[in-house]
Amino acid sequence: MSSTSRALAIGLPAILVAAAVVFAVVWQVTPGPGSTAGWTGGDATDVIHAGSGPNFPGELAGWQKQREWSETSRAFTGQWTSVCGSDVCDNPYPATMNGCAGQRFLVRWRSLGDPVQFAYGEVTGDVGTVVEKQLAKPADRGWAELSGCSWPLWQYSSGHPSTLGDIAVKVQQWTAAA
Repeated sequence: MSSTSRALAIGLPAILVAAAVVFAVVWQVTPGPGSTAGWTGGDATDVIHAGSGPNFPGELAGWQKQREWSETSRAFTGQWTSVCGSDVCDNPYPATMNGCAGQRFLVRWRSLGDPVQFAYGEVTGDVGTVVEKQLAKPADRGWAELSGCSWPLWQYSSGHPSTLGDIAVKVQQWTAAA
C-alpha cells in the first residue's frame, strides 16, 4: 500500500467522525422552526428578524402571559401600518408610551402576498414617522420581540407593483412577573 493510500485509509475515518460530531453539535444547538429557544424573555432590547422563527413559548422566566391573539393587518405602498390600535378593533395592540420594561410582545407574521418591509416603531400620535429599526430587505415572514412601547410595522416599498397586501399576525402579550 502506498503512503498516500495509507494516509487516506487512516485520515478518512477520522474526517468522517469529526464531521459527524460537528453535525450533531450544530443539530443540537441550532433551534429549528419548531423551537421556542429564540425568545429571550426580555433579556434583549427590541429585536426583529426575517424568517419563520421559533414557536411561541408556553412560559418565559420572569414574565406572565396576559393573552394571545391573531389578526390580519394590511400593508400599503410607502406608508407604515401596524396592527389594530385601541380604538379600532376588538383585540387592540396595547403598547404604551410609559412603562416600556413592564411588558413584552412576541410577534410572528407572514405576508399573504409578496414580501414586505418590516420594522418596529415607538407608540406616538403618528406611527408612520417613528421607525426605530427596519430589516435590510423585504421578507415574506418574520418575528419580533418588542418592549411595551414598541409595535410592529409593515409596508410595501415604493415602486412595488401591488399597492396593498395582507399580513397574518399572531401576538403574545407578557407582563413582568413579581
